[in-house]
Amino acid sequence: MTFGRKEIGYVGLPSKQSPRPGRAKRARAHHGPEIPTHPVGQVAARARTVTLASLLIAAGAVIHAFESGLPRPLPWVKPGLANLVTLMALDLFGFRMACAVALGRVLVVSLLTGSFANLPFAFSLAGAVAALFAMGAVERWASPPFGLVGIALWGASGHALGQLTVAWVFLVKSQALLTLVPSFGLSAAAAGSLVGLVALLVREPLRRALGTAGRAEEKREA
Repeated sequence: MTFGRKEIGYVGLPSKQSPRPGRAKRARAHHGPEIPTHPVGQVAARARTVTLASLLIAAGAVIHAFESGLPRPLPWVKPGLANLVTLMALDLFGFRMACAVALGRVLVVSLLTGSFANLPFAFSLAGAVAALFAMGAVERWASPPFGLVGIALWGASGHALGQLTVAWVFLVKSQALLTLVPSFGLSAAAAGSLVGLVALLVREPLRRALGTAGRAEEKREA
């Protein structure tokens, strides 16, 4: 009769490889909701994810139409309120879904307005992509972590920088464009603050609507 490591572990003594219950529970809470193991549950979670992503794209198109009527320092330049949907996709799903929502929103709006591959499309795409990468970088690497308002402010700054770059390349190759930087900065601060505050208000209702979807869905695909 031997009393090796396996036999001792079998009779109930704690093993170094066995995680503590409390630690496992905290890890699950940190990584988001659990992924359904049943195929039907996985299909339902994926359906909720696709539905909410589509709703975010549609909401972004509506916000885009709204901010088109706001005063702007240059034609086709917008404050970036539609980046709200990108921020929510980033917070709920992760960077890959945020990328799909941001690009999908720009594509849908350009097709609906007939501006695809035109100058307004270049402004929208540059602002959306710059905001996406700014928010994604801050959300991933900032230490200490930023809240939604801080991430939104970085996104608004990236949005303004992307649109200024397009304006420099296609419209005004002159130092006179620098005189608009304060206007862009104020617009970015106001838009970023508003986007961040609205994101705080809608975050929990969207999480409840997701159920078992969300970041866990993206982690399963990774």
